[in-house]
Amino acid sequence: LLMLKELRVAGNVLQSLTPKIGLCKALAVLDLSDNMLKELPSEIGMLSQLSTLLASGNELEMLPDSVGDMRGLQKLVLGYNKLK
Repeated sequence: LLMLKELRVAGNVLQSLTPKIGLCKALAVLDLSDNMLKELPSEIGMLSQLSTLLASGNELEMLPDSVGDMRGLQKLVLGYNKLK
């Protein structure tokens, strides 16, 4: 999975995302939309190649500070969450 470029798991009942997601260094697109995620692991900031993060329709209340380290991020979609 280390060379995985796209991970689309939208529309499941995911309640958590493993911190090991940070090991997928080649990941460019991550679609977590329409799940039940309450938080994202801080390791998500290690995804330096990530250009698209789709996480709308979850229960996110905040984002980890490490999202600010994602310099390649071009598209961030977070609608329909509980962000403060």
